[in-house]
Amino acid sequence: MGAEPAKLHDLLRRSDAVFVMAVPTSENRALLGPAELDLLRPDNVLLVISRASLVDESALIERLRAGKFRAAMDVFEIEPPPANHPYRSLANVVLTSHRAGGTLESYRGIGHALVNDLERLARGEPPGGKRGRND
Repeated sequence: MGAEPAKLHDLLRRSDAVFVMAVPTSENRALLGPAELDLLRPDNVLLVISRASLVDESALIERLRAGKFRAAMDVFEIEPPPANHPYRSLANVVLTSHRAGGTLESYRGIGHALVNDLERLARGEPPGGKRGRND
């Protein structure tokens, strides 16, 4: 498909839009900290979609206040963010509430996974395993 492996810092320097989507672990907490966020350009957009803990929130707010780049936030450290949260007053931030995963395709995927897990349980197998659309 033309994709090439890249180091995180190179990816951040070269990308116009950075989608933050990963399963949170103890190793990737604040994966995007001050040094990584400083690699983004003013015309970049950072889209935090999977878990807020992947980005250092105080470093992110500081850079957004300074107009370093734009952001779209679908997840937050505190859900929902309080009325006085800094994100709510920043013109360069778009806020949504867990809508990134709320697509017809994602709901179909959840349905397929549920049916697959029920079929596994009926066969005496543990739930889980491959989660493909045709699984």
